[in-house]
Amino acid sequence: MVARYFLMELDEFGDDYIQELIPYNFYPGEDHGKPSKNGCSVYNMRINANGLESQLEELQRRSWKYHELASDRIEEDYDNRSEQYVMILDQSKEGDPYLHILFSDWKVLQKIHFKTFVRDCRAFERKDQSELLQRLADEKTLLKHFLDEQYAEIMRSETKQS
Repeated sequence: MVARYFLMELDEFGDDYIQELIPYNFYPGEDHGKPSKNGCSVYNMRINANGLESQLEELQRRSWKYHELASDRIEEDYDNRSEQYVMILDQSKEGDPYLHILFSDWKVLQKIHFKTFVRDCRAFERKDQSELLQRLADEKTLLKHFLDEQYAEIMRSETKQS
């Protein structure tokens, strides 16, 4: 659905931007890769944020809370629209075909049959993607502004405690 696409894109954007604000990487913990009782391997990766691990964790926590609120707002907005359409976003790169097929809502999805999937999608296709792309850019700007504010607040708070 269109709202899910927004949220996926915002999630990825937010993670990347947090990485810019507080660079971090992962390193294996002492139990990483060891066999567990159920026959699988233990996944035990730790975060290294060069001493800013608690600030990173707090910024991520606030980002997730923002994501929940944005999710509710975006889903409600798209759920209340009466339009039924399919949007096909071709985000392919050289050697990497990549299509997102977005359905406005479950009602249009019910009209799409597996056997005639592409033809049915094309019948409901909305070619003009400018509104969607502008809304996504606006949502990313809001998220970036929020993260900048939260980062500044967290770092100010840390300075006061030191």
